[in-house]
Amino acid sequence: MKALAISVLALALSGITAVAYRHPRAYNERLYRPIWFTVFGAQALYTAWMLGVLRGQQLLVRFVPPEKFGEAFGVIDAETPLFYSSLIFIGVATYMTALKYLRKMLDYQDDKETPKETPPVAPLNLTERVEALPAPSEPKQPKRKRRGG
Repeated sequence: MKALAISVLALALSGITAVAYRHPRAYNERLYRPIWFTVFGAQALYTAWMLGVLRGQQLLVRFVPPEKFGEAFGVIDAETPLFYSSLIFIGVATYMTALKYLRKMLDYQDDKETPKETPPVAPLNLTERVEALPAPSEPKQPKRKRRGG
């Protein structure tokens, strides 16, 4: 199961890297923020949960018999420490931000050579389609029947 999780994570990171290199504008505008907020939200939730566990440990430690301290603290030590999860978060955040500038970093091949420019995206020309459509007509009002009287 652990190998599967590592494989899926490696596949996801390589896919995001490929998208960031091939389509830098789309990555910067559409993927960067959602991924950033997802990673940040996951870290915030994990931090809150871990702080709750530590607070619970502080409150409940007086109910643990002294001969069972080793067993009780062994369960808490089995959890991923907050320090390591913070390092993982910083690493992922740095990687995602580096991907934002990946194309610019890789376009510099020599110090003497000028950077290659990414081709500009052609703007959509919507006027041709709009002119081809017929002009809208005035909406017809329904006729009201007159009452005699």
